[in-house]
Amino acid sequence: FGSSLAFRYLFEFVFMLFQFSMLVRFVSALLFFTCPVDALRFTSSKLDSSVNSAETGASTADSEIRTLRSNHKLGKPTKLFGVPVDLRKDWGNDWDHDHNETEDLLDIWLISLSHEASMGFWTTNAPQNVTVVETLPSINTFVVSASLSGVAEELEMHDVSEVVAISQEIFVTIPEPNTSGYESDNCATSAWGLDRIDSVDVSFNNEYEWESDFPDGGAGANVYVFDTGINVNN
Repeated sequence: FGSSLAFRYLFEFVFMLFQFSMLVRFVSALLFFTCPVDALRFTSSKLDSSVNSAETGASTADSEIRTLRSNHKLGKPTKLFGVPVDLRKDWGNDWDHDHNETEDLLDIWLISLSHEASMGFWTTNAPQNVTVVETLPSINTFVVSASLSGVAEELEMHDVSEVVAISQEIFVTIPEPNTSGYESDNCATSAWGLDRIDSVDVSFNNEYEWESDFPDGGAGANVYVFDTGINVNN
């Protein structure tokens, strides 16, 4: 009787171990199939969030460019993400070839940073569609070749608050500096009339000479003047 009772207890113990082992395997399998699904959901959520952020950034840049273009046409101050942008008057006349209201034409832009900003960080981390042409450390400004959308992308990649101003390259004609001279000097001229009347003889040397080398100078030359009118107050 004692041996049969011991055998019964042993059988129940082994059966309990078997049940426990099966339970552990079931829980492990459940975790194995559940965790990857949750991880997949989490990854999918992150991807969706990244896509939405990229789409939001692109739409924001397009909206900024459209507003800038509209203000430029109306003669209002132009800004990009709050940064003042100095544009040429004729800017925009030859842009937007695909009619998507986005600047397509490459241009030269000067981006001026605050003294606290690191110009090296801005120039070494530029977008692929932005080419750094030159750096001007003395005024904390760098020059880029890019479209307006490229400039907008450059601003989005960095801290916009560090940008002081943006301006297009503007060609300025510097006038000839004032110089001293004498009335006896020869004056270079491209006007046929002035070159003609400095002597009676027909001679052209592309100069108007106050004191001609010819014997009679300009004395006796016939001059015919056609004028649209005379301003008596002048």
